[in-house]
Amino acid sequence: MAMIENGRRWAQRQGKPLSLGIVVGLIVTSLVTFFVPSVYRALYFNAGDMGERPWSFLTYPLAYTGVGGPFTILFFIFLLFWVLFAGGFLEKDAGIGKAAAFWVVMTVLPAIVMGIGGRLLGTGVPLAGPYLPVAAVTVYWGIRNKEFPILLWGILPLKGLYIAILDVVGTFFMFGAGGGAAPILGLLACIHLGIAWLLAERAMIRIPDVPKKTKAQLEREEKFEDEVLRRKKERDEVERLRRLLEGPTGGEDR
Repeated sequence: MAMIENGRRWAQRQGKPLSLGIVVGLIVTSLVTFFVPSVYRALYFNAGDMGERPWSFLTYPLAYTGVGGPFTILFFIFLLFWVLFAGGFLEKDAGIGKAAAFWVVMTVLPAIVMGIGGRLLGTGVPLAGPYLPVAAVTVYWGIRNKEFPILLWGILPLKGLYIAILDVVGTFFMFGAGGGAAPILGLLACIHLGIAWLLAERAMIRIPDVPKKTKAQLEREEKFEDEVLRRKKERDEVERLRRLLEGPTGGEDR
């Protein structure tokens, strides 16, 4: 119990409860899907049977196994840190409620678009793993921090804007490489990234900054509050004297 309580307090100090919850969820489901493959098959999204498994529109990011070989584990650790970093920024920038809505929309929307597109094109790519929603969060972070440098692979410095661009390009080629209808699927996979870009560019979900008050404004407000308090005391004193003069009989004996 003490360990759980200490963990809860640590999570509160981080100020990223939503991002921490996502990280914990990815770790738990990654272990479960590794040892129980049937869970993976229940969570992933496939356009062919999306009507029979509607929950998969939301659960496919959890159909991911981050354990196995050393490179898989290393990538999974990087993914978790990035969710905490970029997702934590989204959480603080937009507020936990809007950030949660952002995660949900950026999870469900690409599944809907890819599912319908796959049906119409007679093809489709099964969706599994958190890449698509994390890509949207990455775009949001990159546009909100265009000049912020990140060391790619710990070597190559890239600004946030270029990371967002690479994220979109990488998503297109991940789903659009190949012949036939593949490029169309690549474009469909980027639609939610375009929406994330616009949301970040126009700060549509950002918590508005409260302008700081100047010293003169603070002094005026303090004087106003003092004046209100002084007048209230004067009214109370007048009322007290009136009652005292009237006496218990309402002033009739005078």
